[in-house]
Amino acid sequence: MPSKSKKFELSLRQKQVLPYVLTNNHIRTAAQKSGISEKQIYVWLQEPGFRAELDAKRDEMFSNSMKMLKASAEESVLVLQALLKSESERTRLTAAREVLGFAFRAQENLELEPRLARLEELANEKS
Repeated sequence: MPSKSKKFELSLRQKQVLPYVLTNNHIRTAAQKSGISEKQIYVWLQEPGFRAELDAKRDEMFSNSMKMLKASAEESVLVLQALLKSESERTRLTAAREVLGFAFRAQENLELEPRLARLEELANEKS
């Protein structure tokens, strides 16, 4: 089904500044690196379309980072498993603590998830 709202089109300058805004902690730095005035960037940040594009790009960056972390998780587990067989007692102990810490946190999250869902249900029923 086609969308009723028209997709916002960024200008060439807005497209050029997006990576700088996304990867710098300060608008001033993004402005200096992009060659676009700080004032202009602040004007664009007030525009819903520009803000939506910025948020979408930020979400995309975060999603890609999470995919990379997930892909590394299996390898990390294999490394910890290998370290559990190390000849060094200290290395085995450190690896064991890490594995147990992750396991306990994972279990806590699994237990909290249904409880949180139930609390959200109750809150929605009251509103």
